[in-house]
Amino acid sequence: MVVVAIIGILATVSVVAYSGYISSSKKTTMRSLMQAVALAESEWYAETGSYLTNSEDETCNPSDATIEAINENLFEDEDVIPDDLGWTMCVASAAGGGSFQIFAEKDNGDPTEDVMLSLIHISEPTRLLSIAYAVFW
Repeated sequence: MVVVAIIGILATVSVVAYSGYISSSKKTTMRSLMQAVALAESEWYAETGSYLTNSEDETCNPSDATIEAINENLFEDEDVIPDDLGWTMCVASAAGGGSFQIFAEKDNGDPTEDVMLSLIHISEPTRLLSIAYAVFW
């Protein structure tokens, strides 16, 4: 009976640890995808002279529709940002259209998990001067 109890405790601990590992890896994947979007935005800017955004405001609401628009326009309909990752993403205008910010949000709406990547663009269209993460814990 004691052996069964010990096995049950070990199984519970391992499931919790595994769930934390999966959550952390999905967040890391989203950060990598945000960097891919930032790179695609620089290519878009070089071709069009403006950034592709889901919102002209300095904030946006990540959703499946914004992910679809990013995949369709920046990645030529490739499913680069999967819709089953458990995260959504959007791109907002910043600095009067001279820059952009990428917002990612966990599907369950937990604001402690939100991630933002800002790109500051100054004068030269193909020069990306700063990429900074602001991770809200």
